[in-house]
Amino acid sequence: MNRYVNTSRRFAIAVSLLGSWCMAQTGAAQVFTTIINVPPDVASASIGSDTQLNLFDNGAIGDLFDAGARDGTSTNVEVNISGGTVGPSFFANSNSQVNITGGIFQDGFFANTGSNVSISGGRVGSFISISGSTVTIIGDEFISGGVPVAGLNVPGDSVFFRNGSLHLTGTLTDGSVVLFSAGAGDFFSTQTAKLTLAAIPAAGPSVINSPADPTPPGLRAGQTLNLAAGANLGDNFAAVGATLNIDGGTVGRGLEIENTSVTMTGGSVGSDFRVFAGSNVHISGGSIGNSFTPRSGSHVTIDGGVIGDNAAAQSSSRMTINGGVIGGNFDVFSGSTVNINGGSIGDFFDANRSSTVNINGGVLGNSIDIQDGATVNIKGGRFGQDFDAFGGSFVIFTGGEFLMDGQPIAGLSGPGDRVAVPGLSTLTGTLEDGSAFVFSSLAEDDFDPGTVFLQLGTVPAITPGTIGSPGSPVPNGVRAGERLVLSAGADVGDHFAAVGGELHIIGGTAGFGLEVVDTQMAISSGSVGDGLKIYAGSTVDISGGTVGIQAKAFVGSTVNIFGEGSVGDLFGALTGSTVNIFGGSVGENFVAFSDSTVNISGGDVSSSFRAFVGSEINILGQTFFKTDPDSPGDLIDLTAGLTPGVPILITSRVGQLTGTLTDGSAFNFNIGSFFNSQATLTIALLPLAGDLDFDGFVGIADLNLILSQWNQNVTPGDLLLGDPTGDGFVGIEDLGVVLGNWNAGTPPVAGASTNIPEPGTLGIFGLLGLASVVTGRYGLGNGAVRA
Repeated sequence: MNRYVNTSRRFAIAVSLLGSWCMAQTGAAQVFTTIINVPPDVASASIGSDTQLNLFDNGAIGDLFDAGARDGTSTNVEVNISGGTVGPSFFANSNSQVNITGGIFQDGFFANTGSNVSISGGRVGSFISISGSTVTIIGDEFISGGVPVAGLNVPGDSVFFRNGSLHLTGTLTDGSVVLFSAGAGDFFSTQTAKLTLAAIPAAGPSVINSPADPTPPGLRAGQTLNLAAGANLGDNFAAVGATLNIDGGTVGRGLEIENTSVTMTGGSVGSDFRVFAGSNVHISGGSIGNSFTPRSGSHVTIDGGVIGDNAAAQSSSRMTINGGVIGGNFDVFSGSTVNINGGSIGDFFDANRSSTVNINGGVLGNSIDIQDGATVNIKGGRFGQDFDAFGGSFVIFTGGEFLMDGQPIAGLSGPGDRVAVPGLSTLTGTLEDGSAFVFSSLAEDDFDPGTVFLQLGTVPAITPGTIGSPGSPVPNGVRAGERLVLSAGADVGDHFAAVGGELHIIGGTAGFGLEVVDTQMAISSGSVGDGLKIYAGSTVDISGGTVGIQAKAFVGSTVNIFGEGSVGDLFGALTGSTVNIFGGSVGENFVAFSDSTVNISGGDVSSSFRAFVGSEINILGQTFFKTDPDSPGDLIDLTAGLTPGVPILITSRVGQLTGTLTDGSAFNFNIGSFFNSQATLTIALLPLAGDLDFDGFVGIADLNLILSQWNQNVTPGDLLLGDPTGDGFVGIEDLGVVLGNWNAGTPPVAGASTNIPEPGTLGIFGLLGLASVVTGRYGLGNGAVRA
């Protein structure tokens, strides 16, 4: 901070010019006790009475700056900005004078009551003038509502700008282009904004190639700017009536265009890119930040590139999305039309009242809201969970193979037939682009009555035989009669659906939100993303690879986990499902919900496993211990009292249940805290992995059980039928279990009878569903006892 010190010739000239302006306005130069020059000084968060702050190139004023006290008690306060940057929320308070001849402002300039603001250059973000302030905008080419502002004929003419739906463009005396609009958050109270006509520089060359040519302060009518790598336009750049081609380089936040053509094939544009009337934007590459906003009268086509969150098609705009990646929180507002033919849009898509959305392809994430008065026509594409059609909306799915809970829907006999969906349980079908879809109340989808209609159209023919990928194109879904095999390098993307048929993942990838209904699915390697949903009629065998978090098995489904298969955290066995864990691993917070069945004989199951009321948990192992209810610090050995293959019911809910599973894996479940007292918990002894006949020895008898069923499909997990891996097929993996434990145990005495359980007793633990033996709600019977 310097007092009465002139630090440079440049500053002297600047002060002289500003002083001349001030004298012209007030009739006398102001005298300041304190003068702050930034740089070299550093700006504080506010200035008070009798203080002048001058901001030059390379200087900065931070966020939440106050010119004068907000209570209006400061006097003789002046801020002169000819360069540098000003952070968000600049407050020009009562008795302050702010002169802007250059520099770049972020959003949130507030001209409060009693302030005076002059703008003759620079770039200003969102601007709000409160009643009682005076804002003078100095320049030319002022246009509002498509016509020049009246009353500005010769330099020095001034008019107050009145526009109820604020929209004003113009050119300042330094050549900067300004665009003030209510749609950009600008607001001018009545009799606060004054336009003053002054000379402006010539527009400059008609074609500008940056970075080879100097960067203009803005683009004016008829100009073309070609932006390449290395160029940087900075923040709050504006173009009116021009052409902007972005093949590289950087445009900062707050780009605003009107009646302008933008072609973007590369480079980057920051957040808050606003597209006003008469503009056409074509994006095929590069990236755009958050809050990309096409407004009324504009048209945007997206063929590629990446766009951030909070994009919005504002009233009466039009967007066509053929490709690219768009972030979440996408809004379609009243009067706008959005056509989605490809690409992807993140979670939280919202079609508002009086908007129209036509979806022929592409991928939409979770949480899709179709509001009252919106119209959505769907002929293709993929959709995440939580699709809500609210009362008063109008949604049409055009395609075929429509089923509700696996049953055909009446009234659809010929092309064009249309029926309303009365309510939602689990709706499946195929859209005209061949995309299989699943909408289900189990996945939080919700169709209000009278909102969703099914229309019979033309769907592609079924692909017979095996579809191998990446050797062949990935289909839009798997349908009844189709078999898709994903090998290494194949990727079906997010929100893929299989309805009927088979899906085998042997090295490929299925992304987020895979859904399967009435499907045979096997995962031996590769990966499935988060949010796998397994519906009725589906069996999923996971022998290898990984499944992400929040997988869910719904009523009527079966999941078998064995080998090296891995399921992530928050796996849910929901009501009516069966989960059999022979090996592999299950992550944290695995939950068995009411009326589900979980059977565990091997693998690594997290100690945070929870069993809710009404669930059934059956554990098969070599050793079992539980906390002594009379002495919580001690464990009771349950193993000696068990008969191989015969379950006992554990009623105690004190402390821990620990031991060793059939495959030798240790387990430790907190049954005192995590197992509801009304959940059924049984344990049974199978002391030796590979001992398929329960004689205490792994040898030729066990091998013969496998060889007798070699290459056969059997009841999954039935040991007497040679399926210790539980995948329902007797083959090399089952042989490996026996050979891997060969000669383990004690050979039976020659001529002694072997203790092989009756088939009925073994069936419960062979499948690990325990359902073929167990009778009654809690599976007691065939010799089950209580402990």
